Amino acid sequence: MSNISAIAIVGVPGSGKTTLAQSICNDDKVELHFEHKIIWACVSDLLSFSDILTRIIESESRGRDSSVSSLKPPHEQLLEEISGKKYLLVLDDLSTNDQFIWDSLRAQLDIGAPGSKILITTRYQNVGKVVATTDNIYKLGSLSDNDALLLFKRFAFSGGEDQEQERIGEDIVSMCENSPLILRMAANHVAQKNNWQQLRVEIWT
Repeated sequence: MSNISAIAIVGVPGSGKTTLAQSICNDDKVELHFEHKIIWACVSDLLSFSDILTRIIESESRGRDSSVSSLKPPHEQLLEEISGKKYLLVLDDLSTNDQFIWDSLRAQLDIGAPGSKILITTRYQNVGKVVATTDNIYKLGSLSDNDALLLFKRFAFSGGEDQEQERIGEDIVSMCENSPLILRMAANHVAQKNNWQQLRVEIWT
């Protein structure tokens, strides 16, 4: 029986997948649960087993005590570090849905203690279906219109807004497709501007 299970966070770019994964990793209870053995590997656009495994090895070695040297190959050092330990591995922005690659990765990494987890973030629902069971796939959708406006106003109008600013804010939010990332970028731009009439034109030209 496998000691490791996978969880997938699926969402369009800018929906907050990476931010959510970072929040999970930074939680004190999560760190204690995984005995401070959390490995974060950004695997954007890596499509082969060897490339993904190499990135995991590189990420794990960066978090290791540099004063401890070893003559063992990096691959063996990784396996030694996670063997018998409860660990959390984050694969951020995974894009391959190749079942063979995923099965090979799991076979290599399935040496941790029971309860070890792989958390992946991905833009693609078919990737989530390959790596995790339906119960362990979490889809992040766009914000509601009301939540999008609240998020925008929080960062754009920290000192409060008048009616005209709110109206212009509503117009800008309607063009942001309720994406948290786009909303934050637009709000930061707004916060630095004083000419509200010109602002709406500047953002989209």
